[in-house]
Amino acid sequence: MNRYLLVRLSRDAGGSLAASWLGCDARGMVSAPPLAGSLAEAANMAANAEVIVLVPADDVVNLYADLPARTTGRWQFAVPYAIEEQLADNIEDMHVAVGERPADGSRVPVSVIARDRLQQYLAALEAAGIRVAALYPESALLPANPGQIIGLLLGDSVLVRLQDGTHCTVPADPLGAAFDIACGGEPAHRSLLLYATPAEWQSRSDQVDALRERFLTVKVQLLAQGPLPLFAQQLPQARPINLLQGDYPSSANAGAGWQEWRVAVVLALVLSGLLAGSQWLKWSRLRTAEQQVDARLTELGRSLLADAAPADPALLRKAVMTRLSGAGAGDDVALALMTALANARGAAPQARIESLRFQNGALEIRVRADNADSLERINTQLRGGGMQAELLSGAAAESGYAGQIRIRRGGAS
Repeated sequence: MNRYLLVRLSRDAGGSLAASWLGCDARGMVSAPPLAGSLAEAANMAANAEVIVLVPADDVVNLYADLPARTTGRWQFAVPYAIEEQLADNIEDMHVAVGERPADGSRVPVSVIARDRLQQYLAALEAAGIRVAALYPESALLPANPGQIIGLLLGDSVLVRLQDGTHCTVPADPLGAAFDIACGGEPAHRSLLLYATPAEWQSRSDQVDALRERFLTVKVQLLAQGPLPLFAQQLPQARPINLLQGDYPSSANAGAGWQEWRVAVVLALVLSGLLAGSQWLKWSRLRTAEQQVDARLTELGRSLLADAAPADPALLRKAVMTRLSGAGAGDDVALALMTALANARGAAPQARIESLRFQNGALEIRVRADNADSLERINTQLRGGGMQAELLSGAAAESGYAGQIRIRRGGAS
């Protein structure tokens, strides 16, 4: 059974998307020769395998973000701003994938790809029904060798991994200048291991021979089946930056590994069911109490706000609680005072409650009525209901009389 399905995407001369793929085990050993065709054909091998997709290396820019050593917390969000000046394109049009931060916390490896290009690849994979666990630039799976520079001829490009592990892609013509650019200068004191298909070796043999003047030693290794088997060998030990981050999360095959985890999952589901049953009983009781409180608030709101009361019960309750700042919907004292106020308002039906405020166990209201007698009738009705009612202020106002009343429960100080 394949542990990995390695899919390599490329573009033909007309710019159309092409694919090649192979299956391999956890050691990177190839189970069958590479195949090429449509992504729909590759999807036939994706069942129970972890799909790794390689995109053309020249689509991806590999950089380092220099961060202050003391940057902590959600430091990943600072990375795009740290590399913005290194990019020719608008950073908003680019997808930035961040690698592991080193121990000293300063230089963080970063891979950048244009959002529209990444979306093109993901749309094609999704249309074929392929769920992707990781997406890398193909240069990230070049072999690593601290004693050598590694090169891979791929058509018009050459992929290069330097001795420090950094990798890049440069135009292959002319080949000597390509390695000068990749190595940052004259590479005469270094050794080169160059991979190529037999066809590429034949077409560039003169240029490859000329490299011997630039390097200490040059070795050529032919890839009879193309680069995919070479890439597969690196999977067990490679730790490249997965481009599927942030806005483009991995959609790894959820079915892989189910047999290993099914017992634990079943037990977890049973336990979750028991806990959910207990929580449902508590929730049901709380919901009943909440409905009772809501019903009482609705009733009081219609009584207190009268013509100003919203027709929708939820809006009505919100209006009451907005005016009643300082009290929660389940506050028994507030509800008791509001009930008494609703009953007392019947003594002056034309009076309008303009504001409610519950604070320190007292309900303070502002009332607008036809005259001062209306406020006094409300006061009298409240005291007759066992409440303490105190007229804090009162004055003639436009079209009536306005006053402020403080209400407490009887016996409250």
